[in-house]
Amino acid sequence: MNKQLKTMNKIKTSLIISIFALLLFSACSKEQGPQGPSGPSLSGTFVGFVTLYDQYGDVMSNDSGVLVSVVGKNISATTNANGRYILPGLTTGVYDFTFTKVGYGSAKTISQNFVGGDTQFLGTIKTMSQIPNFSVTGLSLLPVTTKNPLNNYIKIAGSVNATDTKDRKVIFFVSNQNNVSYLPANYMYTATATILADSTNFTFDAIDLTLYQAGLPSGSTAYVAAYASAYQNTSSSVFDINTGRTLFNAINTSGSSSSIIMP
Repeated sequence: MNKQLKTMNKIKTSLIISIFALLLFSACSKEQGPQGPSGPSLSGTFVGFVTLYDQYGDVMSNDSGVLVSVVGKNISATTNANGRYILPGLTTGVYDFTFTKVGYGSAKTISQNFVGGDTQFLGTIKTMSQIPNFSVTGLSLLPVTTKNPLNNYIKIAGSVNATDTKDRKVIFFVSNQNNVSYLPANYMYTATATILADSTNFTFDAIDLTLYQAGLPSGSTAYVAAYASAYQNTSSSVFDINTGRTLFNAINTSGSSSSIIMP
């Protein structure tokens, strides 16, 4: 009887060791086993379109002359009158593209996948706007209180250096630092105001609550910088991955600034 028990125990022990070895081998195979071959690198052509806007937000009749370049590659093309560009000789990969034209704000497409092997179209049409030919020359800030504190606001007023027969735009950048500017690292909040046709003046009411929520509490100093902006100010813009904010490129960088203590 004892001999039979010893034999059974040996069989159990052997079975457990075999199962453990099998599991260990399986785990090692998953972690260290050979990988399958990567897909082939294919060559192809990238095609896209650009739409140009003037400083008033109107679509241009001719979209030619935009230089489209592949970042890190000696590959570029220029748009034709319809805004079409063709970039041949690209291989499978992920690319960044820049879009530039004299007198217009630059633009960028980031991390575009390119499969290759054929002609690939960029589904989204890139838009670019003219840089304004006027600039902001004066800026003032005035606190305004109401019966309801939640409706208190700061009146931002200013002027530009020329009249025009069409409406135009001004963009404001607000920060708690005196180096406030249009650069993404230098602002916390943005807003726009309209300059009406045949006028040189503009106003904008910045609600206190909105500024508080943007990180400008009561008693802090709010610094404001204002710049002439293309009416279509979301064109020629680039998302800044370091700050999570937008770099607006279709602006006249000759601006004006002022500051105020938050009420």
